[in-house]
Amino acid sequence: MRFLASSIAVLAMTAIMPPVAPGQGAPGTNLSVDVNVSSVTLSGDTVTVEYVLFNRGSSAEELVFFTVNAPAPPISLSLPQPSQAWKASTLYRERSVARWAALKTIPPGAASPRISFRAVGVPAIVTAWYRGNRLPTLGEDDPEVQHPDPETPTPDVDPLTAYSVPTQTVGIEPVAPGATPASLTSRLETLTGESCSLGWISQPSLCTTLRGHLTAQPVRLASFKSDLDAGHTTSGPVNDNAYWLLKTNADYIQSVVSGIRLTYICGNKFRVRNPSGVTVPVSWDVYQKNETGSLTLPPRATGQLYSETFFTTVNKGTVRLFHEGQLIQTKANGGAVCP
Repeated sequence: MRFLASSIAVLAMTAIMPPVAPGQGAPGTNLSVDVNVSSVTLSGDTVTVEYVLFNRGSSAEELVFFTVNAPAPPISLSLPQPSQAWKASTLYRERSVARWAALKTIPPGAASPRISFRAVGVPAIVTAWYRGNRLPTLGEDDPEVQHPDPETPTPDVDPLTAYSVPTQTVGIEPVAPGATPASLTSRLETLTGESCSLGWISQPSLCTTLRGHLTAQPVRLASFKSDLDAGHTTSGPVNDNAYWLLKTNADYIQSVVSGIRLTYICGNKFRVRNPSGVTVPVSWDVYQKNETGSLTLPPRATGQLYSETFFTTVNKGTVRLFHEGQLIQTKANGGAVCP
């Protein structure tokens, strides 16, 4: 078992399971936990998700384990204070996860401290599991906690599926190879539809409006975020899950385009830098010269700060750079002589 600790970062979302009547399920499953993601933070290509777990008063068990499927391997996990009361791991039976165990269990009616993990990627909807303290075994991947009424397990039983309650929450997945702003926008539309299906956005008309912003030409990301903000209020139709999931993905798409930099070099030569891990198609023109062109900006290579793409115009003049018809940057021809 590998453990990894780090400072708490910011991220959020909520997944609610229906109450479970005492004694009706397998050991470890007789509890109902609200998985509240309190925030999601984007820093470059790194995302931090933060959760608060509430063990409902109707639960018949104390909360011990919380495990989040992690398609993007975690860089770090936080340990609440006192750190001796928690254990965390990034692996479960060779599966990439973010996993916490409360050595001082969380009783019914109580909430956990904030816990978080960080990974390179974008927010996604993933499966998570929570598990109570009436465990039939102390498995090799479980912390050394004394559980009541232990029993000898069947060797091939996986406690994560047999003795845990599954739910949906916000996690992190890698950016797909060959991703572009357009494919990321299509992905965001899919996530919006899934958020509506899960009930994270409870107003059908808002679901239609949000998806309309993403299918418009050109895409209206600013309007998408504005309507999302307006719905994310107390008792509003957008819960924390949907808000942090969708807002952060929209922020990421905008950051990909806004990070592109056009520079004049010399003569009629220009350079475009792309600091993102996403392929970005752009077009350019020479203002009032009836000259146009297009470029495909590759993602930056591993270990590099950006990719560089050079082009030379026929005419001397100010170059304008566009993405999907929207002006990104303008750069004058400085008239420098190339060496």
